[in-house]
Amino acid sequence: MEQNILVAGVGILLALAFAYVPGLKTWYDAQVSERKALVMLGALLVTAGIVAGGSCWLGYGWVTCDEAGGKVLLELFIAALIGNQAAYTVGVRPFKSEASESSE
Repeated sequence: MEQNILVAGVGILLALAFAYVPGLKTWYDAQVSERKALVMLGALLVTAGIVAGGSCWLGYGWVTCDEAGGKVLLELFIAALIGNQAAYTVGVRPFKSEASESSE
């Protein structure tokens, strides 16, 4: 599996997990919007870092341990961010709007 598909998939899973996993959803919903954004960005950066670091130190061959590898890490982070925001837009936000309208 290519690393960009892997991190995009994890980005999707993170969006869905923070929206629908019971304990995680409760904690995440209680946070202010700025903290939510920082938590998600941090989780996505850790995801990209794990893939890049694992590749660099375990020799998967996806990422090299040099300047070019740093550029790949940035690309992986962007892929994770795109997957995460696409999943939020399609699989979370429409249902949050319906839930807030029905509770009013």
